[in-house]
Amino acid sequence: MDNLILVLVLLAVGGAAVYKVWGPVRTLIRVIRRPNYEQNPQAAPLSRDDAQAVALGQVICEQNMFFANSLETGGGSSDVAEQVKRLANNWDVVDRDSALSAIERFREGGRRALEDLVLEVYLKVEPAERVAVLAEHLPQELMGPAQGMLAEIPQLLAKLNEYELYQEDELPGILERGTLAWDLGRVVYIARAALLVGYLDANQAWQVVRQARAQLGEHFPDWKAYGQSYMLGRAFWSIDDMAFDGLATITKASWTDADSAWLKHPL
Repeated sequence: MDNLILVLVLLAVGGAAVYKVWGPVRTLIRVIRRPNYEQNPQAAPLSRDDAQAVALGQVICEQNMFFANSLETGGGSSDVAEQVKRLANNWDVVDRDSALSAIERFREGGRRALEDLVLEVYLKVEPAERVAVLAEHLPQELMGPAQGMLAEIPQLLAKLNEYELYQEDELPGILERGTLAWDLGRVVYIARAALLVGYLDANQAWQVVRQARAQLGEHFPDWKAYGQSYMLGRAFWSIDDMAFDGLATITKASWTDADSAWLKHPL
């Protein structure tokens, strides 16, 4: 199949243009051939807690075709270049210090605190009184962003419902748990990508993902609740890009696929 695709590319384009398209074509080949939850054949078995720590990033790491059973990602040289670009473009991560700074931002959850307050008000306060209640708890400069989030919630929930990510009776619990999983998933992803590109060493990366695992506490009764929190946070971030469909698909599969780390290592 690899040779056939290359021939088709050569016929469709020529000269230097082949070099420009071969990277994406090679990625497509890898996507087609790669099994779900690809295993690192060199990895030693992980403890239950470490396996759960890695699994916090399962959705985004599966999207990026990382190994499912190790901190090491399995990425080759082309993936290193891609992850350097993604880390820089998404979070301004360009070295060790900026990687640790981004990780700390997500661990502290500044935006998450505002999202979760807005979700709590949406859940517990009558519609006509919500803005007034927010005003009692927030400084004036945060009222604009908070009201924008409040107005978005029905659309976000409709999007999650469109992808069948929750049942109606689960909604109160989803709103109450908030968006912690979205931040923890990104923490694990950044740690693993930073390890791949050389910004962090293995000891530093393990410290980060283990601290993320410790933040779970009793927050989530199971991985389904974790996945719902992850996708709620992702919806707040953006529901209009092409990646949302893929992430929703990975999340749903992670709840039911026998090879998913979420089923192998329940909370």
